[in-house]
Amino acid sequence: MPIYVYDCRGCGVRFERFMPLALYRQTVVHTCAGIGAKVILPPMVRGDLPGYESPTTGRWIEGRRARHEDLRQSNCRPYEDGEKEYHERARAQETAALERRIDESVEREFFTLPARKKELLEQEVLSGADCVVTRSTPQGV
Repeated sequence: MPIYVYDCRGCGVRFERFMPLALYRQTVVHTCAGIGAKVILPPMVRGDLPGYESPTTGRWIEGRRARHEDLRQSNCRPYEDGEKEYHERARAQETAALERRIDESVEREFFTLPARKKELLEQEVLSGADCVVTRSTPQGV
């Protein structure tokens, strides 16, 4: 359905109506009870999409039709408004929670070490020993 634009003869406000083409000739009344005068505007033309590399296939995608076909072949769909940001926030929250659990586990294990091992570990750290955290997932998880 097209969007029609009107200027109210009563209050002068420009307003829009979304209605079927069959009602084009119908008189339109604004909320102030003034009659709407049709405004003829140029049609809105939507330009084509700029080219980009497909994240799934690596092929160059040029235009809407190629994008639609690439999404269909990859069994994908476009992001909805805010969806990407939502997933990025959720991933950041999951990462922060994982970091907290790792810190808690390390601290818990450190306090279960015998006193002599704690002293040796402290000496290594104070002498400049570096530590690299490596995360691994058990098989089947």
